[in-house]
Amino acid sequence: MKKISLTKMIILGLILGMIAGVAINNMASAETAKSYAQDISIFTTIFLRMVKMIIAPWLFQR
Repeated sequence: MKKISLTKMIILGLILGMIAGVAINNMASAETAKSYAQDISIFTTIFLRMVKMIIAPWLFQR
């Protein structure tokens, strides 16, 4: 089985995320979209904290 490159996976994830965002925005009411955004905010927080955890040591190592 052929491996998919990291670049292709990142681009695919970006495209799928954009499609999901447009779909939720068009199909759901404003209240439902706001509720959904609050439900997934934990993933946003975790992702941003992980990025900060990686970047700070990388900057101070130089």
